[in-house]
Amino acid sequence: MLSGPSGFLGKLDKPKLAVAISNFKKYHRNYLYVMLQTSWKKLGNLWKALFEQRDQLMAFSRVLDQKLALIAERLEVSLAKVREVCLLHRKQPTSIAYWE
Repeated sequence: MLSGPSGFLGKLDKPKLAVAISNFKKYHRNYLYVMLQTSWKKLGNLWKALFEQRDQLMAFSRVLDQKLALIAERLEVSLAKVREVCLLHRKQPTSIAYWE
């Protein structure tokens, strides 16, 4: 896939890095374009998947908010207090943050 002269350049400080980039562009130009096209396509697929999952995540969030509101109503406390307890429950009882 990658062919052309190669050599170990050692530590890539600015001048050597410039040579490495120049060599890559010179000998692997076609591969660079293929790599960019492939990456762009993968990014598009990722964006599409995230967009499709967004609706599911928002629906889950609404259900969770409704359930937390019901708990707050039944216990006659504020929704903020219920949320605080949920966050506290995530912490380990042995952690300092749990007891703050």
